[in-house]
Amino acid sequence: MQSVTKLKSDYSLGVLNCNFATMSIWRVILAIIFPPLAVIGKGCGSILIVLILTCLGWIPGVIAALIILNNPEN
Repeated sequence: MQSVTKLKSDYSLGVLNCNFATMSIWRVILAIIFPPLAVIGKGCGSILIVLILTCLGWIPGVIAALIILNNPEN
């Protein structure tokens, strides 16, 4: 029963909850200004994806960078 309660509390804020422990304010500002540079520590694949999305449009690049930065697994 405890795992169900923990799972429920983890997702109570929604899918895109902002975890400031993993995302510093400087990375967020950098993701807004130039998204590929913000994900430089997340690997070559992340940089390439964000770069392509940024070339297609600034907003998709920013959204992808913020999602990648918010992912605690990487």
